[in-house]
Amino acid sequence: DEIGQENDYSYHDVPLKKEDSRYLHRGAFDWEKAQMRYDKESIEGLLFSSIRELEDIRNEHRVFDGAADVWLKETGCDSVLGIGRYSDGEKLISFFNFDSLEITVPISEWESYSDLLTGEHCSETVTIPPGGFAWLIHDFSAEA
Repeated sequence: DEIGQENDYSYHDVPLKKEDSRYLHRGAFDWEKAQMRYDKESIEGLLFSSIRELEDIRNEHRVFDGAADVWLKETGCDSVLGIGRYSDGEKLISFFNFDSLEITVPISEWESYSDLLTGEHCSETVTIPPGGFAWLIHDFSAEA
């Protein structure tokens, strides 16, 4: 995923593997693509640096801890998944858009939030691009 390696359908040609679709994603590693991750203008470089950025955000916030409370959040839209998380004074509302269209969903919470990806503040609605997501955070400890 980190370098955009494509699916490998050659597993269909191996009798011991052809019935197990997990091999679709387990092809030979492409070391040439891996080297491209250092080129910030290549697809591999853009993917790699974007995933690293998401990892950094996750490492900076307590709410991504595995012990966080997690719940599903109603979005009012069948193609948008909503997930809430809470840990140690931080509350995260996440929306994942599985549609091919941009969708605006209500946040439906009393707190105001900051988008962890853009830094924008939002309180009533959030617009999610096609196939995109939003991580919205509220830090209760900052209120004190």
